[in-house]
Amino acid sequence: MSSTMSLHEYRLAYPFTAPIPTLTQRRLIGPLLERRQRKLNQAMRRKALRQRIVARLLSALSCVRKLIITCEASDSKSFSEASATHP
Repeated sequence: MSSTMSLHEYRLAYPFTAPIPTLTQRRLIGPLLERRQRKLNQAMRRKALRQRIVARLLSALSCVRKLIITCEASDSKSFSEASATHP
């Protein structure tokens, strides 16, 4: 019975017989994975910073909106009170 082996299986079974060394044999996979992790960490930090900035802007806009609504309400009250006292 003959069984065929894929290139991946062959490389796993006989890692040092391949004419071209694997990434693990060249010791390249570790630095590549570290670089990828570093880039992911940087991206997560940038995203968190953007989220904090947006949250602060929305909070400030909400405060301004509440202030405007409060001022408009007090102006309308004072206007109605003034018109009621002055015929």
